[in-house]
Amino acid sequence: MRAAALKTLLRASRGSGGSPVRPSPALGLLYSYLWSLGSEEEPPPREMVPIIGVHLLDVVAAALGPTAQAAEIVAERGMKAARLRAILAEIGRRFGQTP
Repeated sequence: MRAAALKTLLRASRGSGGSPVRPSPALGLLYSYLWSLGSEEEPPPREMVPIIGVHLLDVVAAALGPTAQAAEIVAERGMKAARLRAILAEIGRRFGQTP
């Protein structure tokens, strides 16, 4: 089901696979988002799992190349969530440090 959801967000040329993924801000955010999710000591609350799943689909689509129609949705839903998560993870990481 998630593969079908992702496919609706991607440009047709990405569906066949085999194209390299180039470094981009979206790819960096995807890495940061996955890292912050993986660094949590506890799994996310059950009610957050579907929301996180949608955000991950959006950020993956942004990294691979969303359709023109999906680009706006992806930017609003997934990219904002990934940026927020990356910022919060960085704040958490540096919280006890002195300048």
